Amino acid sequence: MEEQPNDAEYVEDVVPSRIILRVATGTVLFSVLLCVIAFLLLREREARRRPSMFFSERQLGAPHDVSDLRQDLFDLKTPAATLKERQARELESFSWADQEQRLVKIPIERAIDLVVADAAKGSRP
Repeated sequence: MEEQPNDAEYVEDVVPSRIILRVATGTVLFSVLLCVIAFLLLREREARRRPSMFFSERQLGAPHDVSDLRQDLFDLKTPAATLKERQARELESFSWADQEQRLVKIPIERAIDLVVADAAKGSRP
């Protein structure tokens, strides 16, 4: 068996850092250019819509009550109850489940106490 000569020579992997640096720099510069273009387009659009560049919204004060109109949908001071809060309130209150059949809803804590009392007496709920 003949040995084959090893003609392959070892070449070290070299990362072309200059190319990577140029690509990264080009990407950053391109991104900055796009941001500048977007800013200039926005300013031009605002100038077309408001030539005086006066924004009256800046002079508006904080929201306030207007006469006796019902504003609970838009009131910023009191947020609406969440679903969890409404469900908790329902579990803690008395109400009719079915008034014709005389079924009532009672608070969950009271129901637990009644079931425990019935179980202590030996009766089933």
